[in-house]
Amino acid sequence: YYTFESKEKSFKSVVKFAVNIAVCYVFSYVIAREFINFVLSGLSEKFRDNIAMLIGMGLFVITNYFGQRLLVFEKDK
Repeated sequence: YYTFESKEKSFKSVVKFAVNIAVCYVFSYVIAREFINFVLSGLSEKFRDNIAMLIGMGLFVITNYFGQRLLVFEKDK
């Protein structure tokens, strides 16, 4: 609420927040894992998983920010 200066405090926004977190997490990790498995296919699985998690965290931060900004805490129209 503080970051996006939202005044709305409803159950609907809590549900949108939780769905956004879940979607961003799954999307970011799956995209990162598939990308890293394709690019670094010759390296060990443990190393690829760690790199995928690192890249996935970055993707999560970006997608979560825009999801929160544009969907969860959207300004009144």
